Amino acid sequence: MKFANLFLVGISLFLMTACGEASIEKKWKLEDITIEELLKTVPQESKEMMVNGIKESVTKTKGKLVLDFQKEGKITTENPNMDETITKESGTWKLSQDKKIVTVTMEGQPQDFTIHELTKDKLVIEPVGEKMNLVFVQKK
Repeated sequence: MKFANLFLVGISLFLMTACGEASIEKKWKLEDITIEELLKTVPQESKEMMVNGIKESVTKTKGKLVLDFQKEGKITTENPNMDETITKESGTWKLSQDKKIVTVTMEGQPQDFTIHELTKDKLVIEPVGEKMNLVFVQKK
């Protein structure tokens, strides 16, 4: 019985390490924006307006804002505009050595994002200093 348990644990560990880490190199589409930390810093009278603004922004951009992290540090973005057109831009990206920060450079302007979660199907990033999380799911 002990051998069977050890065997199952060994197989589980092998599968976890064989599958490797989740990769940021894929297309991601915006699913949600969370602002709980930001709301803690906002005066009470401004919270409702901010929450409503974020809800409206998510409604307009959900599934339309796309980040495509490509091999060799290339990135393309698709950003929805107010007139419902899409602006496409290209730039570069670089992952920090500890894989906790991704720096995206568009038009020569670098922006750091803290990676809070990265799985096969989900990416949660926070623009450094913004106190909001951008939740992306894999675009299929």
